Formats: sequence, C-alpha cells, structure tokens
Amino acid sequence: MGQPFVKIADALKDTQRLYLETAALIYYVEENPVYIARMDAVIDAIENRPMDAVSSVITLTEVLAQPLKLGNARLVQEYRALLLNSVGLLLLPITARIAES
Repeated sequence: MGQPFVKIADALKDTQRLYLETAALIYYVEENPVYIARMDAVIDAIENRPMDAVSSVITLTEVLAQPLKLGNARLVQEYRALLLNSVGLLLLPITARIAES
C-alpha cells in the first residue's frame, strides 16, 4: 500500500528555512504543467509563513544559462526579479564551508 498523500502546506508548516533548488525554480517560472500547482503551494507557503527561502548564486547562473543563450530577455528578467528582488528569498554566496556541507 502507498504512502498517504501529504499536502505541501502541511509538510511545510513547521519549516523555518527552505532551500530552493534550480529545477524547482525553473518549473515555477516557466509554469511547467506537471509541477506548477506544487510550486504555487511552495511559493504560497514562503510568502505566508515565517519561513526563509534560500538558494545560491549558482542557481542564478543555472537558470539564466538557457534564456541568455536563446536571447529570451523576458525570461531572464523574470528569473532575475524572482532571485534578486523577492521578499523572503535570500540568494546566498557559495563559500568553502557551504560547498563542503
């Protein structure tokens, strides 16, 4: 028998810090039909709870690579706005300590 379904809001209710991975951000910004509802729930939790969302500057590099290659200025701006100007989302530098952990 499978695991019971857990709502994202319930799973994140006690979360104080959430790391956002590159793929998840791509799914959100580019509205991937398979994952957009889940990512909307994650973003809603970040915006409406006392939770810090973090990612790294490497994420910025990764999400911008394809839009820059294709000359998609709109998508570049959406990623920059999300990662550099969102309240509650902190873009962390990569230090040796972070890289090792």
